[in-house]
Amino acid sequence: MKKFAVGLLVLIILAGIVSGLGYMVRQRAAKEAEQQYYLGQSFLEKNDDARAREAFKTLLEQSPRSRFAEPAISQLAMIAERAKEFDKALGYWTRLESNFPMSSRSEEIKYHKGYCLENLKRYDDARKMYMAATEGSQFYVPSRCGLGRIEEASGRLLDARDIYRDAVKASVAGTDDYKEAVELLGNINVRLLFSKAKTPESILYRVKPGDSISSIGSKFSVTKASILRANGLQPDTPLRVNWSLKITPFEYKVVIDMSDFRMQVFANDQLFKEYDVGLGRPDSPTTPGKYVIGNKIVNPTWYSPKGKVYPPGDPENELGTRWMGLQPLEPNLPTDLGIHSTIHPNTVGWASSSGCPRMRPADAEELFDILPLRTPVLIKE
Repeated sequence: MKKFAVGLLVLIILAGIVSGLGYMVRQRAAKEAEQQYYLGQSFLEKNDDARAREAFKTLLEQSPRSRFAEPAISQLAMIAERAKEFDKALGYWTRLESNFPMSSRSEEIKYHKGYCLENLKRYDDARKMYMAATEGSQFYVPSRCGLGRIEEASGRLLDARDIYRDAVKASVAGTDDYKEAVELLGNINVRLLFSKAKTPESILYRVKPGDSISSIGSKFSVTKASILRANGLQPDTPLRVNWSLKITPFEYKVVIDMSDFRMQVFANDQLFKEYDVGLGRPDSPTTPGKYVIGNKIVNPTWYSPKGKVYPPGDPENELGTRWMGLQPLEPNLPTDLGIHSTIHPNTVGWASSSGCPRMRPADAEELFDILPLRTPVLIKE
């Protein structure tokens, strides 16, 4: 009996030693996994994705069951996405979903799987992932944007526009999600306007004897450029009687918000597109108020405040290639303001001008082709 008790005591002691050693090994492994994870994070902070990838892979090889395994797989998936290695990224997101079925990242995983599948052109599978997003969740707006891109890539432009509109309404102004949704909406609106695609707002006009592009534009208050671009015509193309021309007679208005250097263009009271603008410096501020576009000039001459005249095409001509003069509708407003392009595109988005709203050249040229004369412009503080 005594020998049995001694043997039992020895077994208990050995079990304790083994358990303690196991605990120490697990603690050491956990510590090493933590160090490896934060090593990877430190490389990410230095934008060194290659070394971060190796650190996270090492962690998973050495400690596949540590509490850092889940975020390490997520980081590997994001690194692969940034590198546009969508097959690899999809594999990581799928692994994450399989290994951690109860993860709080479930909706994030589905969104990113959708994004990878979209880029792999597996649109039906991507659509299922995007549709799983819950309204009001963090990934709802990005998922709606993804669904819109799929519809757009599939040629269903009006469906895509409706989805982008929904995404804009569901997002918070100023956030990255809002900016993405607004950019997609603006781009497709311009694409629809300048293409032969029929929309609920467009009409088919049959050319009559004596018609010209300019006279048709005046009749419907649309720009000559928008008619030419929507119908694939050159400026010197002679019109033929009974030709059908696509016309989109939107009622536009422009709102320039001085607080965030953004210009919103509305068409029939729906947001059409947003642009960045540069506004007046503190010593020459932009004057808020109500205006209309009174004149439009391609390649304008610039009469500088110092009295020097810069002709069209001069490399120092601050007005660039486009000028849309603003005619005041209220007393005590300046008469020399205009929306124009700039030869200094890096000055757009902050207080940089002598008072006029300035735009990047491509944006100004696009807007010039969209907005007809007499379009209302509100500049607000």
